[in-house]
Order: sequence, then structure tokens, then C-alpha cells
Amino acid sequence: MGAADFVARPFRILGRLLRGEDPFVRVRSKEEWESDYRERRWDRLVRDYRSMGNMAVVSHLLSSATGPEHRRLLDVGCGNGALLTSLDGMAKKFDYVGLDVSSAALAQLREHHPRAATVCADMADADAVPGVFDVLVFNECLYYADCAAVLERWRPKASPGAVLIVSMHARGSRPILWRRISSLTTELQSFTIRDDESGTAWTVKLLQFAGARR
Repeated sequence: MGAADFVARPFRILGRLLRGEDPFVRVRSKEEWESDYRERRWDRLVRDYRSMGNMAVVSHLLSSATGPEHRRLLDVGCGNGALLTSLDGMAKKFDYVGLDVSSAALAQLREHHPRAATVCADMADADAVPGVFDVLVFNECLYYADCAAVLERWRPKASPGAVLIVSMHARGSRPILWRRISSLTTELQSFTIRDDESGTAWTVKLLQFAGARR
């Protein structure tokens, strides 16, 4: 964070509070996401996924912490398919469904994965996706919404023994969001990864809904 951003942050938080917004959530409209993907601003997520530490850990957890009982996978906020691309051959292990609010993002995902099942809906719209899931992945998306409300919406869609994988860029108010998430979940594993060259860090956790069967 630069010095100017450090100085400006309290004023941004105050402004959000005065507008009745959650100061720790960065809300973006569907139109903003559509514009970003139409202009190919997120292509790097698919192109550079091998160099992204969070993607490596999420893929590792999907490989090592899931068994044959974890078949149906929901990728919430899937964007243009970076996670599905990172799974490579392992994707055959899962019945994958990607959900995103941007139709442009999903069109780009299907360019690389034409057979992938996708749903265009807001991440809180659990009713848009039929059935239940054994693995729910929230990869770099929960700071764009009320994370506790989103998880509560998806709880009925988790099968008995289902696991959640949550990844968030480690910065600013993220500890506050993790505390909100921890009030609804049980932590099974946690990793923090840092890219020394860029200074970027991520926290990735394997979770279950509180009270769920392990």
C-alpha cells in the first residue's frame, strides 16, 4: 500500500459508513464486471495461473483433501475459468459447475472449457443452482459481498460432509472478514502464501460449515 492510499483509506471507510455501506466490502455492480471482462482485464488470471500461489494451494487442497465422496464442485465467482484451468486433468475428478455474475466471463471460460456447466447469477443467489455440492470454492470473491450472508445462503446447498475452500488476498481488512467467516465455519487447514517478488500474499483455508459432519 502506498503512502497516499494509506492516508486516503480512513476517509474511504468513513464515506462508506456515512452511505450506510459495509466499510470492509468492495461492492461492484454487474455492469462493472461485464465491462472488465469484455475489455479482457482479467485474462491474466487464466494466463498466469501457474505463478499464482493461491491457485496452487486451492488446487492442492482439491487434490489432497477431497475423496470420492466429494464429487460435485461449485466454483463461486468462477470468472473466466482460472481455477478450472489450473485443475487441468484433475478436473475429471469432479462434476464442475461455475457460477459468476458476468456473462462475458462465462463466455470466456467456455472458450477454453466448452463442456463446463456454468450459471450466470449473483454469488448470493444459491437458488439459481440446482442440487447440493460436496465442495464449494470461494476463490478471491468474498470481499466483494457480505461474506457471512453469502455463506449462509449456500449452507443448505452443502451436502453432508461437504468442504469449503476459501481464498482471499491478504491485505487491509481481511482479518475482519475472516472473523466473520469463522463464526459460521470450522477450520480444517489454513495456509498463507507470499510471492516474494511482488509482495502479494494470500490466505487459503479448508473449512466446513459449523456443525457439519466431518
